[in-house]
Amino acid sequence: MKTYTNIFDKIRQERDFFESGHIVLINGLEHKLQFNQRQTLNRIEFYSNSTYEGSPVDSEGFPKPFFDIVNFPVDVASKSIDIDTKDFRFLAEEGQPYWPAWYFTREFRYWIKDTWFAKFLNEIRDDLPRYGSVVAKKVGNKLENVNLHLFRCHPAIKWLRDSPFIHDVHLLQPYQLKEFPAWKNTKEAIQKFQGTDKFEMEITEAYGYVPKSWLAIYDKDFALKLTSVKAGEEEVYAMFIVYGLDDKNDAGLDSGLVLFAQEAENPYHDLHWKRVKGRWLGKGEVENLFEEQMAENKTVYSEMRGLDWSSKIFFQTSDTQLARNLLTDARNGDILRREKNSEGIQRIDTIGRALPEYRNQHDIWGKNVREKTFSFESTTGETMPSGTPFRLGALLQRAVEGHWSGKKEDFGLWLKEIILNFILPEFKKKARAEHTINFFGDEEDLELVDEAIADAKLRKEIFDKLEAGGNLPAEAVRAMAKQKTKDDLKRLNQRLLKVLEGFYDNRKYKLDLEITGESVDFSSSIESLTNIMNLLARNPAILQVPIIRKTLFRIMNFIGISPIGYKD
Repeated sequence: MKTYTNIFDKIRQERDFFESGHIVLINGLEHKLQFNQRQTLNRIEFYSNSTYEGSPVDSEGFPKPFFDIVNFPVDVASKSIDIDTKDFRFLAEEGQPYWPAWYFTREFRYWIKDTWFAKFLNEIRDDLPRYGSVVAKKVGNKLENVNLHLFRCHPAIKWLRDSPFIHDVHLLQPYQLKEFPAWKNTKEAIQKFQGTDKFEMEITEAYGYVPKSWLAIYDKDFALKLTSVKAGEEEVYAMFIVYGLDDKNDAGLDSGLVLFAQEAENPYHDLHWKRVKGRWLGKGEVENLFEEQMAENKTVYSEMRGLDWSSKIFFQTSDTQLARNLLTDARNGDILRREKNSEGIQRIDTIGRALPEYRNQHDIWGKNVREKTFSFESTTGETMPSGTPFRLGALLQRAVEGHWSGKKEDFGLWLKEIILNFILPEFKKKARAEHTINFFGDEEDLELVDEAIADAKLRKEIFDKLEAGGNLPAEAVRAMAKQKTKDDLKRLNQRLLKVLEGFYDNRKYKLDLEITGESVDFSSSIESLTNIMNLLARNPAILQVPIIRKTLFRIMNFIGISPIGYKD
């Protein structure tokens, strides 16, 4: 077991292990399956920006072209797993009223559109297929997409919750430290920074188990003290924020600053594109195409060098009297004299004849790229090759849809957990008090709202009349009153709906979140809707029988179809 002198020594050793250490994915294949997370991420970034890790020119100064093949599959993957804020909806569980879930869904959609969540959603969607992993961090009442290039964890764990250490590096300007009033030693940190030639302050936010005595010392005055770990000493999971990780004083001792320290929970939540056994970082589409990218670059480079040679014009002759270079020494109309018995001027054949082989290489690797990334014509919208049988195209389309629906489902389930655990509590805090919804939507939604408002108003008027000793109005009178309310509402462009205090409180465990349709078979739903339409067309009065009406609504809600629009 490693021992550490203090928190700075601990963070440094963990950093050095992460940056330079290699893990072996399979024992016995150390020379073939070594993995370094930092190097892999750097290579992904180079390839994403169409840049070589080494020199962009060869040993002769000839430029090496970079034939990008990785960004298009990444864009296709991002498009295929896209989840919009409109895809979120809450479903009422069996036996629960439908309107609370309906209101909750629409109010939640409005709320997340006005917050940071939509941007966060797009960032996660773009980064997941590129890097192979994404990390969401809960910061206050919102989530942040963590920059993996400034993030460290143990590279061999499966989930972040299993990592013995987590480092989140922040590059800040001195004025930004004012945004953290709970931090200590900020003035001293700024003074330290002003004595350097760096442009940014590198502040490390570190999580892991430390001796409880360390936390007590640092939490008291945040001054650096040398400590020793006692045998059997209790350890706690804590967060340390430090600056000057590598600073030393004249005596060679650590002189960094602890800005903040306290017991904490792990605030990170990770998602992976494709798991690789033995490592934390998932395998994204860029890493998936490392070999193909190198092969395409080599093919294009060789092809360009060949074209460079084939475009040159060389002549040969045994006559020593002729010009050295016909292109520069000869002019239009010159008479060229040659020695007697010489062979004259002959052009050297430099025409390249390997073009078909280059095309063949492009086709081979291009086919491999499409197969590995599922970037077929049916996904990208391109026209399929001429002569492709219809049935084959349909089977290919189904296989591609199955692949992307699986990826989208994983993304959706992760988002579902994120929303239920992090986003929903914050939303309910804001929605708990009595408030008014400024509701606007499509025609169907407005009709549903108008129907509900007209029903509620009619019931209140009838109740008030009966309470005052009046008689129950006739059915025709009730229908006219209800229709008048609906006609008045149609003249408005929006609806103001009052939500009472605590309206959602006792339903928090009765709402489910539906994102990708993994629990709703939409083809079956369409078939069910068709059957319902035929049933109502044959017997419209069926909804007037209470027991049949209730049974039908329960069936509809069970298969994921809201029965609200079928009330009348």
